[in-house]
Amino acid sequence: VKEQNLNRLNSHIYSYDGDIFENHPPKEYSLKNLIIYHLIGNHMIYSERYPHEYAVFKAEDYAPLYSGEAAEKMAHYDNATHYTDSLLNKLINKLSTKNAVLVYTSDHGDEVYDYRDSWGRSQGEHPVGSDKVLHEVPLYVWASEKFRAKHPGVMDSLRANADKPIYNTDISHTILELAGI
Repeated sequence: VKEQNLNRLNSHIYSYDGDIFENHPPKEYSLKNLIIYHLIGNHMIYSERYPHEYAVFKAEDYAPLYSGEAAEKMAHYDNATHYTDSLLNKLINKLSTKNAVLVYTSDHGDEVYDYRDSWGRSQGEHPVGSDKVLHEVPLYVWASEKFRAKHPGVMDSLRANADKPIYNTDISHTILELAGI
């Protein structure tokens, strides 16, 4: 079964994350607004996570260090990441004239031939250092100029904490505060 949008409870199923933004764009409300998109991102079957026009990386790009299945998986993983980055860019462009803040994070990382001949999130023992790729994930916060002007204290707080470690379980508090909830 092909995973689609990580949730079988959705009333609509989309093949790619970009379809979610197209069919459920951010709307303008007079009251405070919190929109949460749960993307499938790079989950496991990397070759199915992006439309073919986003295939900018090829297996041969990883030679001579990698070849065969490893090079193919790495290319697909990087293409899926490229696609997600392009979607975030489109969303930021849509939000740029609004009083808006965007928070992006992953629920976990994947090992893609980083420390051994392995990919994904294997269970069991991990080589020293592999926890970094599995558990240290990006946390990206972007704010429009309008938001920054209206909330300088919030921006100061975000900057002051930018280099501190954070756990995904802590992020909900930050998101609710950013949303004014």
